[in-house]
Amino acid sequence: MQTRADVRPIFLDVTGAETRLSGKLGFGVFGFPDTEYCESRNVIVNKSGLTTIVVRPEVGWIPALNNGILVTPSGQMIQEFFSPSPLWYERGLVAIRVLVGALMAYHGIEVFDRPTMEGYLGWDVIKSLPAPEFMLYMGKGLELVAGTCLMIGLFTRIASILIAVDMLYICFFVGSGRFYYQDQHPFLFAVVALVYFFTGPVKWSVDALLFRQQFH
Repeated sequence: MQTRADVRPIFLDVTGAETRLSGKLGFGVFGFPDTEYCESRNVIVNKSGLTTIVVRPEVGWIPALNNGILVTPSGQMIQEFFSPSPLWYERGLVAIRVLVGALMAYHGIEVFDRPTMEGYLGWDVIKSLPAPEFMLYMGKGLELVAGTCLMIGLFTRIASILIAVDMLYICFFVGSGRFYYQDQHPFLFAVVALVYFFTGPVKWSVDALLFRQQFH
């Protein structure tokens, strides 16, 4: 018997001459009763035999069964929206990864702006650092390189750690450490970067092209 955790939607291609079944067997997204596909009858039926859902190629979609109630595609979409299961998580994480990486690289571009860098060097907190000019240029260069790597998904976990360390240093040593108020900008950058340490680049990344053969 399937549990709610391992049930995934069934997708049926009913636009062609053949009906092709894909996805894990189990109809819907809320742990509906186990189902089986009867190819000879071209129907889906649950194992209790109490419900039969006929595949209708002329319609182009299959109604989902939710506790005996037929649900249209729009209704199923609403159910998926309120489901605790992930929703478009790979595409969403990639979009956030690209955006955060681009913003970090944008901050790092200041390394080429001498007047801006001289302005930072005039800050008392920067002057108090050991080798302040070296530290400043190293930090901005790191933001540029690591941000670009995060954006394109290259050495993603290394880039995320470097960004997190850089932003936490700014938050707690350059700033006042009030991550809940005026220093929350670098702190949130660090938190989001750490997400990609745990998830990796997810998909659509240079890492996938470089390391797919080694780990698959």
